Amino acid sequence: MRRGEIWTVLADGYARKPRPVVVVQNDEIEGFDSTVVCLMISFTSDDMTTRVKVPPTAQNGLIKISWVMTEKILAVHTSALGQRIGILEDDVMRQVEKKLAHVLAL
Repeated sequence: MRRGEIWTVLADGYARKPRPVVVVQNDEIEGFDSTVVCLMISFTSDDMTTRVKVPPTAQNGLIKISWVMTEKILAVHTSALGQRIGILEDDVMRQVEKKLAHVLAL
């Protein structure tokens, strides 16, 4: 898996069904049994300061407008990853990076 890819995962405590996540872990970090991701949702919310809108495209594989929740950062075991859906466009990933820097005060 690579940074920016969208996968399905069953995230304990957040949903009873697989949901999309985007990998945010550095590609140079290898050899661990987990990876760092941000959860995604398909409905809007009031807090847009931490969320990135992702329109569906052939590249990202989404079927409806979704939102990367940069405030919902998880380390998930790689065995919990299901299917690869697609990969974020470069401009969208840059927005995710900017919001992550804000959330983490980097």
